[in-house]
Amino acid sequence: MASWAPQSGADVTRLGKALARGKGVRRLKIDGTDGLDRMLASDAEFLEGLRRNTSVRMLELGNCTFSAEIMKAFEGRVDGLSVIILDRCDLGDDGGRALADSLGKIEGWSRSFKNYRGERCVGVKQIRFRRMGMTGDALDALVLSMRKLEDLEEIAIVDCNIANTIALSNMLEDPKCNLRKLSLQNISITGNSLILLADAIAKNVRLEHMYLVSDSCDDRVLAAFSMALCDASSPNATFLSNHSMRYFVCSSSNEETIWPDNLERMLQRGLELNRSANDTRDIAIKKILLHHERLDMTSCFEWELKLLPHVIAWFEQAGKCVENNDNSLSPRKLDAIYQFTRAMPLTTVAKAECWETQWEMAKRKRFGVTW
Repeated sequence: MASWAPQSGADVTRLGKALARGKGVRRLKIDGTDGLDRMLASDAEFLEGLRRNTSVRMLELGNCTFSAEIMKAFEGRVDGLSVIILDRCDLGDDGGRALADSLGKIEGWSRSFKNYRGERCVGVKQIRFRRMGMTGDALDALVLSMRKLEDLEEIAIVDCNIANTIALSNMLEDPKCNLRKLSLQNISITGNSLILLADAIAKNVRLEHMYLVSDSCDDRVLAAFSMALCDASSPNATFLSNHSMRYFVCSSSNEETIWPDNLERMLQRGLELNRSANDTRDIAIKKILLHHERLDMTSCFEWELKLLPHVIAWFEQAGKCVENNDNSLSPRKLDAIYQFTRAMPLTTVAKAECWETQWEMAKRKRFGVTW
């Protein structure tokens, strides 16, 4: 990677013209030390060069107070921009909101462009913020603008103040959210906001990696994330838990913090189950069998015997998920069937007679058997 520091406005203009016609620049890193970002943001030729350039894949801005002006050049175009990194950019609240406005207008890659692996790319993949000089409200506006980037897979926020996690939680709950990795390190946030985030993760179906470091991480927060991975209060709650999270690290910058062993085991067990299979349906079955010794079929009786074939099919699918030496599945299956027959004995007998009659009629029709 070549580096160059322009010394005058003429140098900046030449850089803009080079970017406009250049096709080999993959990474553009701008260090705003000594007012360089001001010089670049005020040069129309440089900004026009950014708009016309189609080869930049990674944009990294450091010490830039004019990041919003530079990002504005990428509005509605970004042919190939996949990574955005902002480090120590003291934007202030107004600059943060302007940056959020520009970020929300990024439409993503053209479908005709491919990355270096020959894969078709459709949008910004990674966004990383570190030491952003703005209040939590402005940072929340940035997070809110990320919801418009449907192809975003990784977010990292380090050494920042977050007012709350409402915007981030709403993003995770969105069915269109494609986020795979989330890193929140040394952030100033309350424990209640982290619990709200855990509730959102329980509803997310794509997030696989999460790294959380905060002084607010305590027993309540760890218990909330353990509950998000496996809520054992009922079989339905277990089914609706998160089955996609594979790796989760939760730590406090306070070295004296010690997690209770039971919470640590619960969290690790939930992660192990999530890594045990690729199909989330199989993972849900394993969790239900592990935490619920007897499955209550009472909620199914409203539809009489219509759900009984589905219950039997569920146990057959469960047999493919559990280990061969698990002998507890057959008694559970028989118990579920017995609950149906005990609750609706007359209906069960009538259905059995109906099935027998249909079977005899089918035999007579096929084989010409008469009695």
